[in-house]
Amino acid sequence: MPDSRSPFTPGDSILFYTRDSGGETQDQSVDQQIAVLKPWAAAHGLQLHHIYTDRARPGGTDVGREQFQQMIADLRTGLPVAGVVMWKFDRFGRNYDDAQFFKADLRRRGYIVHSLMDTIPEGREGRFVEAAIDWMSERFREDLSANAKRGLQHLVRQFGCVPGTPPLGFRRIPVELPPRRDGAPHTGHRWEPDPDWIPRLQEAYTLRADGATLAAIHAATRLYASLNCYTTFFRNELYIGTLHYGGQAYPNYCPPVIDADTWARVQHINQLHRGRQHLTGQNPSHPRRHATAFSLSGLLTCARCDAPLNGHTSRQKHGDPYRRYECSRAKRLNDCDLPRIPAKALEDLIIHSLRAYVVTPTALQHVLAQTIAAHGDRNKGLRVRINDHKKRLTGIRQRLANLDRAIQASGHSPTLLASLATLEAEQASLQDTIAALTRQDPAPEALDQDQLAAKSAALITQLQSGDPANVRAVLAAFVQNIRVDRDKEHIRGLVTYYYPPDAKKKPRPKTGSITAVPLGAPGLSTALLVERGCVVWRGNVDHDFWPVPFWNQRPGPLAGKPGRHEPGGG
Repeated sequence: MPDSRSPFTPGDSILFYTRDSGGETQDQSVDQQIAVLKPWAAAHGLQLHHIYTDRARPGGTDVGREQFQQMIADLRTGLPVAGVVMWKFDRFGRNYDDAQFFKADLRRRGYIVHSLMDTIPEGREGRFVEAAIDWMSERFREDLSANAKRGLQHLVRQFGCVPGTPPLGFRRIPVELPPRRDGAPHTGHRWEPDPDWIPRLQEAYTLRADGATLAAIHAATRLYASLNCYTTFFRNELYIGTLHYGGQAYPNYCPPVIDADTWARVQHINQLHRGRQHLTGQNPSHPRRHATAFSLSGLLTCARCDAPLNGHTSRQKHGDPYRRYECSRAKRLNDCDLPRIPAKALEDLIIHSLRAYVVTPTALQHVLAQTIAAHGDRNKGLRVRINDHKKRLTGIRQRLANLDRAIQASGHSPTLLASLATLEAEQASLQDTIAALTRQDPAPEALDQDQLAAKSAALITQLQSGDPANVRAVLAAFVQNIRVDRDKEHIRGLVTYYYPPDAKKKPRPKTGSITAVPLGAPGLSTALLVERGCVVWRGNVDHDFWPVPFWNQRPGPLAGKPGRHEPGGG
């Protein structure tokens, strides 16, 4: 029975808060609560200001309870009411900490929090009893959840029945379960692949295994309305027959839709894309780097905290959108003070340095000479193996010629034919081995001055194209990392380039420090100086610089490793 006592004064204005958890038998719960609250308020002469109701919302958290959050926000603004009334305290919440926190917060603001069905003594003893009620509410929720999970896991283990909606490409198949205690029929559902969806699912996985981007997969299959859904889709093991439910795995739950090889290739791609590797340069082929409009994506790091820099765009009332690079740690954790860096100023600076000193015909000629020499030294052992196999091949061919002459002279015999077959098989095996060894590391092609000039012009054209994808393709082959800092109106940074190791000297790291003219200055009014591998904004002094071979189609160096360096400035 409702508590007939009231902590309010007749004439006070009050709020009601009602909630139900959305169970099968709770469809009338909110209406029943209001039917009890209203007569009680009228009997005590109280004015109802507003009713806040959360339907089908669990009380274990305040997340998702929009009306509860709105009530708390309204009361914190000083809503002119005496307090809030509910049917029972477990309607306020079934999380002990949350219930205690929000009730204490409201009471410190002068509001009364009252339950009709919970008999609470006056004074400090009442707070103790109220805390016990909140503890019991949370314990009830935990026990109920554990019992429900136990029952559902039993249905999964014994009958394969899973509640809820199956993932894309699966259908619910009815399963007759043992009748309920009252004899009523009990039906569950297991998940099975839908034959009509299997071809599209397999097409999507095949495209992903071949390296297609999510956008390309979406254009080809249209499985989901949003690209975000594909991330979970490509990690769901149900497509290889393994169900994960209630923290347990159930292998062979259903026939696999995707074969093991395709699944493994897709998971390898997922692993490459996990952990923000596309921002650290560890995976330059990440689809986000191909799709981004920022040319330096994946190459920039903060000189103050070593976190990646991300590109951002914001609209302006007048003029073009404002593009800038921001430290991801400064934005995410707010513990780095690197200012925003205008994208165009930084991109122009890096592209200008490449054009002036990295992709010139003179620099490329030096790169080509060093790479050819390094290739020769690196492949001495390989050439020895190839020559040994060629000598063996020459001997086998001579023996085959001798056998051929013997057969022509005296006719064939079982022994001669067996020897002939063995030698022919060995010859074919050696030819395959020599071809495979030759393909391991092809020698760089020597280019004349005209060809070098054409390569240089092509790279410069690609850098000046304005297409971020074209610019990134050049940067990926030449630049390992760019550490950036900003001091008021100046940009400072350190560029680490890939370089081929000198065939006769111990490899040394080559880095380049760059600083730009003040932001907003017209054009690039200064030039670069290259001294012992360092690129510095100083005077107009021309030196050579040696980056990675320009014919490398893969991101990263063909030989050697990028050198470690410390942040520097010009």
